[in-house]
Amino acid sequence: MIVHVNRDMLTGFCLALFGAAIAIYAYAKYPIGSISRMGPGMFPVMLGCALILLAIAIGLRSHGKHGDPIEINVRAAAFVLVALAVFAIIIEPFGVVPALLALLVISSGAVPGRSVVGTAIFSIVVTACIIFIFVYLMNLNLNLFRWPA
Repeated sequence: MIVHVNRDMLTGFCLALFGAAIAIYAYAKYPIGSISRMGPGMFPVMLGCALILLAIAIGLRSHGKHGDPIEINVRAAAFVLVALAVFAIIIEPFGVVPALLALLVISSGAVPGRSVVGTAIFSIVVTACIIFIFVYLMNLNLNLFRWPA
């Protein structure tokens, strides 16, 4: 699917939405304080407002430019979203290792032409590296394997 949009305008719009979300959330959840005695919400509100100003500058700069074609790979996005959903479903009843393996195997379908052997080797190596980093180096207590009761 090919969509013709102004990339800079789209970037500015997304950045403005993100900045507004940060500012509104911080303003609603944290005390702002005053300039002389800042509260924990002051920095996120200021950051959100700065992002909005930056987004306006990007949008004004891109005004009047012709839109470039952007190719949206629906197949890849679908594989990645399904892989994330399967990971979320599998991790609680079966543990981290089966969930990571499922995530990596399913998301590899987003890349056309991947071999089954290459995908299996890649999934096993990445899962082993993740387990080594999080369990042995960072000493996190993760349920590596679990059988549903």
